[in-house]
This record gives sequence, C-alpha cells and structure tokens, in this order.
Amino acid sequence: MMKNIFALTAMCVLLGAGLANADAKPIQLALTEDIQLFPASDSIKGLRLNIYGVNDNVMGLSLGLINKSTGNTSGAELGLVDITEGDFHGWQVGALFAETKGRFIGWQGGIVAKAGHDFTGLQTAAVNQVEGNFKGVQPGLVSITKGDHSGWQGGIVTWTEGNFVGLQSGGVNIVKGDTTGLQIGVFNKTDKLMHGVQLGVANCTGETKGLQLGLVNHSKHLNGGLQIGLANINENKEPFGFLPIVNWSF
Repeated sequence: MMKNIFALTAMCVLLGAGLANADAKPIQLALTEDIQLFPASDSIKGLRLNIYGVNDNVMGLSLGLINKSTGNTSGAELGLVDITEGDFHGWQVGALFAETKGRFIGWQGGIVAKAGHDFTGLQTAAVNQVEGNFKGVQPGLVSITKGDHSGWQGGIVTWTEGNFVGLQSGGVNIVKGDTTGLQIGVFNKTDKLMHGVQLGVANCTGETKGLQLGLVNHSKHLNGGLQIGLANINENKEPFGFLPIVNWSF
C-alpha cells in the first residue's frame, strides 16, 4: 500500500497530469492570501512555501502553516492546516487538520483528517472522516465512513454508515448496513446482515450468517449462523430463542 502511495505521489510531482492550466507558476511564496508572490487565482506547478497561502490548482510540493487550494491538488501538501476544495492525488498531511472536499487518492493524515467525497488509499489521524465510499486502510482513535467501506477500519470507535467489507477492529465497531468479513472489538454491531465473524464481549446483528463469539451474542434473525457465549439470543426463536454456551440455526 505505502509503495503504491509513494509511486503515485512521485508520478503526480514529475508528470503534472492533474493540472489543466499550462500557465501555472513554478513557485509561490506567501505570507497571507493577499501578500504572496502570485495571486490566489493562479495555479502553481512546482514549490509553494506558505505562512498562509492560497492558489487554484496545485501540482508539486506545498510546505507551510496553512496551505489552501481552491481547485485540485496533485503531489504533497505538508503543514499545520491543509485544505483542498477540489480533488487530491498524493500526500496531504496536516499536523492539526487536513481536508479535501472532493475525491481523494493517496495518503491523508493529521489530528483530524476529512474527505468530502470518495477515498482510496490510507487515512491516518486521531479522527478520520470520509463522507463518501472508502477503499483502503483507515486507522485512528475515531474512524468514520459515511458511505460503503472496503478494507480495514480501526480505532477506539469505528463507524460505517453503509456496507462494510473486510476487517473492522476497535473498542466499539458499528456498521449501519451489511458486514461481510470480520468484526473484532469489545462491542460489535451490524444493523443488517452479518456475513462472517464477530469476536467481542458483546455482539449484535440484525441477521447473522456466520459466527458470533462473545460473552453475550444477540441476533434478531439467526439464519445459517452459530452463537457461542455465555448468553446467546436469537429473536426469531428458530429453533431456540435463548441458549447458554451454544445456539444455532441452520
């Protein structure tokens, strides 16, 4: 995964395929949005050094306290606060806050990392949030995907609003749609169909096709599933509504 991200960033920096503006400036120096070498409406293809800098499309390397692009960004953006209003391809690491409002491909990190559309790659922050679909790896203290998630999601709290495919490992794991794969945590919950394995102190599903292993296992509909634990609850009561140690429906 990391090799692919490195290669992607290097390609963006060297080739500049993401910029449509042939008149992009090669360098930008900025104290504020109003005090910078080139105006905010210009695109940059090369190097930006900012205290607080704003440009349209950016391809290359941005270093500063606050880096902002009102268009698309390709390359690497490193600062305290990084904001791209369009799409981003490459690295975006904001020590405090990193946000891309469009699609993101690459690596995004910081204390808070946020993407406003679909995300492909690696998102590593204390708080991760993706408004669209996610494909890749999302570890943090709190990791949130508003769409579907495919890959690995980890943290003290992990939350996927859509469907989940892969590994979800945290203290509290929540999937509002279907889960296909593995949930490992203190508390695991899949609101709809769990097709796979839940390992935790307490496990809860709308429908289980697979294995629930924990102290307390609860399923509204156990359908082709097995529960192993101290208390096993199957609300549809076919064949048993409650059994200690083992409950099943095949």
